Amino acid sequence: MAAQCRPRTQLSWATAEKGTSWLRISVHGTAGHAANPSNMDNALVTAAEVITRLATQQGEPVPAEQLTVTPTGVRGGIAINSIPELVEIDVDARTLPGQGRAEVVDELRTALGDLLDVVELDWLHELYTASAPSSTRLLDSVRRIADDLVPGTELVPSLVVGSTDAEYFRQAGARAYGFAMTSDYASPGEFAGMFHGANERIDVRSLELSTRLWEQLARTF
Repeated sequence: MAAQCRPRTQLSWATAEKGTSWLRISVHGTAGHAANPSNMDNALVTAAEVITRLATQQGEPVPAEQLTVTPTGVRGGIAINSIPELVEIDVDARTLPGQGRAEVVDELRTALGDLLDVVELDWLHELYTASAPSSTRLLDSVRRIADDLVPGTELVPSLVVGSTDAEYFRQAGARAYGFAMTSDYASPGEFAGMFHGANERIDVRSLELSTRLWEQLARTF
């Protein structure tokens, strides 16, 4: 595998990543027997409309260019013959650098409209982000070493649409970046698909290149 993989000459240098906001939307209704559903305020029916509006509002989003709000879980009901009085919807929101809770609420308002006034929001986890400087001595060193390993390598600033531990370092005042020296074994999109999957992997050549780069950086920076 390693012998067939040439080094990539244009590599992503992550100067920022999207923020994370996890929240729970609680939909309340009136409990009752399923045999008599007339005039019942069924929380499950309202929750279904909430999920539908969240799913259709953004159409086909471009994660690197916009805030995204994604329903990821739903819980409700205690028995198959009972109308639930409470349904909870888990939502994963990803913000662009510089955005925060206000922008998430704005997006929810746009998606849910009047329904936002009849549900409860419980904010479970919030980590909002900022960009790191795109011109630093560290970046100069990485660029130099990358070019030594693979002449002609170009580093392209990018945004990570997921989240890593880097943001915790940035919030503590450190400059944190994301970078890996990868081969052309797969396209950038294909590499992203290898993470957290059933067959999570990386090719040997990419592992070798990244190891050499980080070793040289530790010795010379």
